[in-house]
Amino acid sequence: MWNRLVKLPIGILACLATVSCGGPDRPGPNVEDVPAGFVFDANASSARKVFADLQEVDQSGWIAMDANDDHSSIMITTYAGTVPEDQIRSARNTHAERWGRKRGAQSGSDYGAVEEIEIEGHKAWAWEITQHYRGGISSMEWVAVVPYEDQTYAIEFHAGMDPHKDWDLIRNTVLSFRQD
Repeated sequence: MWNRLVKLPIGILACLATVSCGGPDRPGPNVEDVPAGFVFDANASSARKVFADLQEVDQSGWIAMDANDDHSSIMITTYAGTVPEDQIRSARNTHAERWGRKRGAQSGSDYGAVEEIEIEGHKAWAWEITQHYRGGISSMEWVAVVPYEDQTYAIEFHAGMDPHKDWDLIRNTVLSFRQD
């Protein structure tokens, strides 16, 4: 109980301490269309890296949390080098095999097909993940991977809070990614 009472006021104070609760005022990879209520955290990290076997150069993101400990996050992970399409598809398949919902199960994650998209004029690949718990949807996520000449970015929008469980909001946020 104490944890819940402290987290919300701290999040609100952190948000109020910034000029805006949108994108950070810093150079580097960002999403431009951060939904209201998110707070930037330069030390945020993802529990499940898109590429567990690649060298991570940087990771940061935005977090939103409510009084019930529900949360949403937008993470950007930078990996060294250009990741080819086959390795991107393989990473998605590895996650789906490990954490995917088993046939007939009420809980687990459903992984959508990899789709080719464009972000900031670059060819990219993305897929949806829908997390189920006891027959209901507990979260929605869209993962996009954008290879550049010398770095690859993974942008993950995890929507665990009801106001963020909207595929258009999730996709538009991720599609607003900019390298600099």
